[in-house]
Parts: sequence; C-alpha cells; structure tokens
Amino acid sequence: MKKFWIIAAMLLLACVAFGQGLQKGNLVGVHHYTLTPKEGYTLKQVVKFYVNEYCPAYSKAFPGIQVYFTEIDRGEFKGQFGIIYLCESKEVRNKYWPEKNAPSAAAEAGYEKMQPVWDKLGEIVTLSSGDHTDFIVY
Repeated sequence: MKKFWIIAAMLLLACVAFGQGLQKGNLVGVHHYTLTPKEGYTLKQVVKFYVNEYCPAYSKAFPGIQVYFTEIDRGEFKGQFGIIYLCESKEVRNKYWPEKNAPSAAAEAGYEKMQPVWDKLGEIVTLSSGDHTDFIVY
C-alpha cells in the first residue's frame, strides 16, 4: 500500500509540475529511489549530478523521452527521490522497451551512450530502486 501512495504522490507531482506540457497520449513513467551518497559526497552533490548530468544525458540518449529528477516534499516519504520519464507516447516507450524489463536494440544503444554517466553515478551514490509504474495520459 505504501508503494501505491508513493507512486500516486509522484504522479500528482508530475501532473502539477508538467501539466501544461502533458498531452493526450503521453506516457509518464514514475520511478522511486532511496539515495545514499558515498563517502566524500553530499546529497546536494548527488542531486546536482542528477539534475545537471543524468537527466540531460538520458533525454539525449533516448530521443522522445524527457527526464525529470524529483524529491518527495511532504508526507511519510519526505526526502526520498524519484525520476519521472515523460515519453511522447506509448509507442516511444515500446520502441525502447517492448516488454517490461526487456530492452530493445534501440534501448541497448541508449544504454551504451549512458554508460559513462552511470559509471560516475556509481562513484557518488548507492541507490535502491523501488517500483516503477507507467501511466498513459488521456
């Protein structure tokens, strides 16, 4: 039940934050994470990395997907983080992941482009991934 509320809160955030940008047919992927900075790094540095490096690199590596880093601001999970993946459409998502956890060749090419970013991410933070859910905008 807690996971449901986390996802619902993040979806609400997505709708409020990007409401003017959401269009019928968009697909919104909501992913939840717990971040633990590694020794020598602060949470502020980790957040800055996500915002300034990870999100732009991901959007460039996966055309048709915009990425937004978020922090839960209120409630039981205050201080935890998430990423919102805004796909132009379900077809764009399926181009990269035709099945859940089954990347296509296009996704593998995107992963290859992201590898230096993921390597750096692994140096500065330990993250545990929660569930993710995809929503279609009507």
